[in-house]
Amino acid sequence: MRSTRVAEWMLSQLTTSERAEAVIGDLLEKVPARGALWFWWSVVTTAAALVWRDVAANPLRTFGLGLTGFVVVLVLFVLLVFVATAALVLGLIVFSSISDAQRVVGVTHLVTGGWSWVVLTVVFWCVLAGVQFQVGRWLARRSPGHELAPCVAFTVVGLTCSLVLVLVFPQSTRDPIRDAASAVLLVVLDLPLYAGAVKVRKKRLVSG
Repeated sequence: MRSTRVAEWMLSQLTTSERAEAVIGDLLEKVPARGALWFWWSVVTTAAALVWRDVAANPLRTFGLGLTGFVVVLVLFVLLVFVATAALVLGLIVFSSISDAQRVVGVTHLVTGGWSWVVLTVVFWCVLAGVQFQVGRWLARRSPGHELAPCVAFTVVGLTCSLVLVLVFPQSTRDPIRDAASAVLLVVLDLPLYAGAVKVRKKRLVSG
């Protein structure tokens, strides 16, 4: 079953392939009585327990690495925003120096050619994803055998910072659905980080 292979792959990122296969085999024996939903819930909770084990093995080092990686990504994110803003300001300066007729044509092109903003946004997030991928590799190299643990710490640090911002700068009206969606988005944006860590783990297992 393809789902079985996916489940084994998930657990093999946190333990040995043999143990992952054994765990999935034990769970599959109970699927006829308990169902597929129970199977996937068990896979997720088992993965969470393995992650907690890795983090608890050396919490100070793990969260120290996660915090370091988070600061690096945050600084580079700020630099990217600064460069994008500087380019925008420069564009406005150039834009203000042209004639009115040319300005009208430029505005029309900017409005009708909205794809250019899409391209710039995609480029921005691709660069940021590349940074996170490299940071994920860096974290994994410093946590042999526990490659994903500092990445989880990274995500926890990010979610904690977001929560602090919400508490420090509360809005007049809170939307639980929007807040939950924002938290999910933050986790999704961290996927390149985990991809980098998984790549390092795969290479380490092959060479080992």
